[in-house]
Amino acid sequence: MKFWKQLLIPVMVLGLAGVVEAKGTKGAGKGAAKEPAVKGKIVSIAADGTSIVVKTGKKNGGEETTVTTNANTNVEIDGVKGKAVMDLEVGEVVNVKSASGAASEIKAHKGKHGEGKKKSKPV
Repeated sequence: MKFWKQLLIPVMVLGLAGVVEAKGTKGAGKGAAKEPAVKGKIVSIAADGTSIVVKTGKKNGGEETTVTTNANTNVEIDGVKGKAVMDLEVGEVVNVKSASGAASEIKAHKGKHGEGKKKSKPV
C-alpha cells in the first residue's frame, strides 16, 4: 500500500499542474485576439482620408471619437469589400476595429444601427 501512495501522489500532483496550466493559456488566447471597437455614425471624414470622426451612443448624449486610418485599413461598405476610406459617406453607420493606433477594419452601411443587416423578403 505504501508503494502505491508513493507512486500515485506525484502522478496526481503533476496531472493537476497540467490542468491548471492548460486552463490559464485558454483564457489568454481569447483576450489577446480581441481588438478595440468603435460603433456609431460617421460625422466627418478628413479630406485626405487619414481619419474619420464617429459619433457613438445616443443622439443627444453621444460622444465623438476620431479614428485614424492608413493604407492597411480594410473598408467594407454594404457588404462590398475592397473599398477605400474616401468611399465612405457622412451619415453611414460604421463598426470599426482598430489595432496599433489605426483602424484595421471598417464595416459601413447606410441607415440606423442594424438596418443594413436586414434581409428583404421575396415578393
